[in-house]
Amino acid sequence: MSKNKISKKHHYISQFFLKSFARKEGKKYIIHVFDKQNLNKFTNSVDNIGYIKNFHTIKVDGEDSDFIEKAHNEIYERKYSIQYRNILKRLEKVRQDINVLNCLSNERYVEIYLNERLSDKEKIFISFLLAYFIVRGKKWREFGEESFKRMEELMREAGKAYKVDNIEENIKNEIGVIEGVKYAQLQSTFDGEKLEKFANCFYKHTWNVGFNMTDDYFYTSDNVHALTTFWKEQPAWMGVGYITPGNIVIFPLSPKICINMYDPLYLEKENINILDNDYVKLYEKDVKAINNQMILSSIDQIYSIDGNWSDLDECYEVNNLKKGHKPYEIK
Repeated sequence: MSKNKISKKHHYISQFFLKSFARKEGKKYIIHVFDKQNLNKFTNSVDNIGYIKNFHTIKVDGEDSDFIEKAHNEIYERKYSIQYRNILKRLEKVRQDINVLNCLSNERYVEIYLNERLSDKEKIFISFLLAYFIVRGKKWREFGEESFKRMEELMREAGKAYKVDNIEENIKNEIGVIEGVKYAQLQSTFDGEKLEKFANCFYKHTWNVGFNMTDDYFYTSDNVHALTTFWKEQPAWMGVGYITPGNIVIFPLSPKICINMYDPLYLEKENINILDNDYVKLYEKDVKAINNQMILSSIDQIYSIDGNWSDLDECYEVNNLKKGHKPYEIK
């Protein structure tokens, strides 16, 4: 028996990211939480949310290991947290200047709109950051496990209907065991080539940097982003994916800054004029719309910096959302 004590509290959302949606109180970062499973609203510290016990634990030589959890910190967390904070600091300065744009000199105006838009390097980083968050996340694991269970159920039903011998053994030989979903996710998280392809999907979108000009704040969630579509004629059974025509990816970087990504092919086809890499001011209607999408795309929890849940309460009422609402359903 190994005497080394391993970590078991594994976050599927990076704490450095959640801290931007929290307020520091002493040594803790306090965030407001809405739990979709029981409809409770409460506060908690960032280190006590967005984690699942043993989420990254694997077996090494027959013993539990936190190697993957440590690898996240070494390979991604330390580097990404610095880059993320640097971009956020720069964009927040731009947001504050734009907020008083009428008082700015012509030189500063030109500097912002010609020289201080997102650099290609920043856009690449944000694309990778979002891809990493998604592949690492709870939804990826949960969706994979639910899909596995449904496939297992269908194969079991088919086996019984055709009186197949050794159904369970055949299922295991064909699709493996459910633990394989976990190992496949962990492997994908550290597959640089696959992450790059996924990130490139976001990079090729038409981007806007939205600045929240209201007294309200953007929510984030345990899914960190939202996915919706311009395509109103889309059949409901299709759902919305990252290559769905007209897809829109919403990624709040902070309570005041949100990246909105639009399918460029659909914009061109429908002659929708959205300038790429533009700074846009967002007001009450825009902030509410973004928060609504964050709510609808969340898995189990939604997070707020100030505990103002008016947008959430309205969204639940308008959409008739029930306890335990999920952003997907395996049929």
